[in-house]
Amino acid sequence: MESIPLEHWSLSRKGHLSLTIRIPSEALSDTDATVRILIAQREDGMGEWTPECKGIQQFIDVKPLDKHGRYQAEIDLATLQWHDARWDVIALVGEKDQPIEDQTPFELKCTAKQRRQFYKHAFQAYLPGDAIVIPYLTGRRTFALIYRERAWYDSPWYLAKEIAAWFTYRALRKPLEAKRIWIVYEKQCERAQDNGFYFFKYCMENLPPEERKRIFFVIDPRSTDYERVKPYSSNVLKFMSYRQFLYCIAAEMLVGSETKIHLSPVRSRPGYTKHKLAKTMTFFLQHGVMAFKRTDKRMGATGWHPVDYFLVSSEREQDVITGSFGYDAEHVPVLGQARWDALEDHSDPAAPKILLMPTWREWLSNDSEEEFMQTDFYQSYQQLLNDPALEECLAEHNATLQVFLHPLFLHLSHLLSSKNEHVQILQPDDAPLNQIIMGCSAMVTDYSSAVWDAVYQGKPALFFHFDRPLYMEKTGSYIDFETELPGDCYMNAQSLIEGLRKTIEGGFVPSEQQEASAARWYAHRDKNNCKRIYECALEIERTLK
Repeated sequence: MESIPLEHWSLSRKGHLSLTIRIPSEALSDTDATVRILIAQREDGMGEWTPECKGIQQFIDVKPLDKHGRYQAEIDLATLQWHDARWDVIALVGEKDQPIEDQTPFELKCTAKQRRQFYKHAFQAYLPGDAIVIPYLTGRRTFALIYRERAWYDSPWYLAKEIAAWFTYRALRKPLEAKRIWIVYEKQCERAQDNGFYFFKYCMENLPPEERKRIFFVIDPRSTDYERVKPYSSNVLKFMSYRQFLYCIAAEMLVGSETKIHLSPVRSRPGYTKHKLAKTMTFFLQHGVMAFKRTDKRMGATGWHPVDYFLVSSEREQDVITGSFGYDAEHVPVLGQARWDALEDHSDPAAPKILLMPTWREWLSNDSEEEFMQTDFYQSYQQLLNDPALEECLAEHNATLQVFLHPLFLHLSHLLSSKNEHVQILQPDDAPLNQIIMGCSAMVTDYSSAVWDAVYQGKPALFFHFDRPLYMEKTGSYIDFETELPGDCYMNAQSLIEGLRKTIEGGFVPSEQQEASAARWYAHRDKNNCKRIYECALEIERTLK
C-alpha cells in the first residue's frame, strides 16, 4: 500500500481527532473521485489492513482545504464503533459506490517531527465506558489507533518517569552500559511461571554474585506470581517503575519467553523505552515447541517481531525455524526449555487427573457471547464436557478431567460449564500451569504447545481435532498431523472418550509409536537446559563486544 504525508494531526482528551492530508494529483484525476477516511479494525495476525479484512470498517467524509489536494477530516471518536484492537487509519480515493477493492488506499505517513512527538507526549483520548484511544506509530511509521480499556498506567506520571529515566541514561550512559544488564521477562510482565522465570531462578541460585547482580526480572508487583520472585527482590524490577525504564533502556540483552513488546504495556503508545528496546539484542526462550501453530509472519526473520536468537528443543524444531522463519542455524540454538528442568511427576495413580487444555482461535476474538455460542469450538467442548459417557468413564476409574483455559478465552469462560461431577474447570490462579501439568496423568489438547511439557515427562497425549480443516485454513501448522503427533488424534467427542478409557485402562503408558514420535522433538531430556541457555547467552554476549 502506498503512503501519503500526514501533514498535521491533533487529538483532544474528549476524543476529537483532526487529520490534514495531501492526496497526489494523479489519484484525483478522475473528476468523480471522492476522498474518505477509513478507520478499520486490524484483524489478529494481520500486519496491515487489506480490502479482504473482515473486521469493522468505518468511513468518514473529508472536506477539501484547497485546490492542491489537501483535505481535512474532523472525527468524533466517541461516535464510532470500537473493539479492543489496533485500528488502521487509511485515506481512500474513489467513487463511494465502488467496491472497496477498486478504490485506492493510502497509509498516512508520519514526519520525523511527529514521530518525536509520540515519545514526548502522552496523546490519548478518554471515551465512555472507561476506554482509551491512543495514537499508534506502526512499524512502517504510519499513523494508526489503539483502542482498549483504560489501565492503571495510563497517566502522565508514568510518562514523566520514562522521560526522567531516558535523561538519566543519556547522562550516565557509559557506566550503565558497562553493567552489561540482562533483562528477563514473561508475558506482559504479569507472570513468573514460564521459561523466563525458571532461567532467572537458575541464575539467582547458581551464579556467582558478580554475575547475579546484572540479571534482572521484570514483573508487575500486583501479580499473584510476585511472591515467587520475592526471594530475589534486589534483582526484581517492578513493571512501569523508574528503575525498570532505566534498566530496560540501558540493557545489553533481553532474555524472555515472549517478544520484546511485552516489556511495555499492552497496546501502548510509542516511547523512549520502546524505541531503545527495538535495537536491543533479543534471546527468545519461547514458551513451547514451535510445531502446531504458524507464527512466522509475526516472528520470522523478516516478520513484525523478529528476534536475534531463537531457542529450540530439537534438530526437528530447528528445521522448522530455519525453513519457515528464515533464521540461519547459527541463530537457532538447540538447548531445551528452561522450565523443563523443574518438571517432576506428581500424578496420583489412585485418583488420576487428566488435563484438558484447549487453545484459542484468533478468528473468534471479536465474537459476541451469542456468536461465540454458535461456534464449533464452543459446541464441541460443551458437548464433550457434558457427555454422560465421559462422566461414566471418569467415575468408573476415580479420575477427574481438569479444564485449563487459554488466557484469551477467559472473558468467555463463564459460558463453558459441565454438569458432570468429575469435570473441574480451573481458574488461572488456582495453581501455576507447570504444577498442574506435573500433577496430571495424561493431557488432552487440540493445538496447545503446553502438551510438550506432559510428553517430556513420558505422559500420554490425546489430540482433539474436531475443527482441523478450519484450523489449517485459518492458522496452519508446521507439523504433519497424520504422522508426527506425539499421541493419538480424535475427530469427535465419542472417539475421544473411548481413547481416554483406553489410556486410563492402559495405565497411562504411551505406545512405542507415540514415544518414537515424541523423541524427535527433544534433543535433551535432562536437568541441564538452564545451564545450556546461560552458557549460550554468554557466547552471544561475546559477539556484542
